Amino acid sequence: MLIRGRPATVLIYAYDLDTGAPVSGDAANISAALSLDGGEAEALAAPAEVDAAALPGWYAYALDADQTDADVLLLAAASSTSGVTIDPVVERSDHGLIRRLHALAWGTKHIVDLAAPAVRRVRDEADQADLMTLTSAVAGTTHTITPAPPSP
Repeated sequence: MLIRGRPATVLIYAYDLDTGAPVSGDAANISAALSLDGGEAEALAAPAEVDAAALPGWYAYALDADQTDADVLLLAAASSTSGVTIDPVVERSDHGLIRRLHALAWGTKHIVDLAAPAVRRVRDEADQADLMTLTSAVAGTTHTITPAPPSP
């Protein structure tokens, strides 16, 4: 899952359609388009090859904050090399939830709920509202979020 409006890397995998083998050294032949929330596609520059020796066939697109400011991202890439296939990638974002929770919770104390053994609810200090749920937390602990909230 991507965090909406934050820089991210999206990976694609290039392979030979006939053999299924990964295709390395093809970055210059790959073109791609990015669509945000099903809107008009934007052409992207060539990707960077991740590691031809250790991870053949994998390429990376470094997206900036504007390119991830959506609920759903579609990255469709193609190679001009005959027989090379790249499946489209659909990424979903957090819908801005992380930023909203961080802004809401910044600088306040949070109590990890003891009552739910599998899921921990983070409640406000007055125990009036759930701020978020955690899948791994130490029950009964209190935490204060201190870093500055991200800019919207």
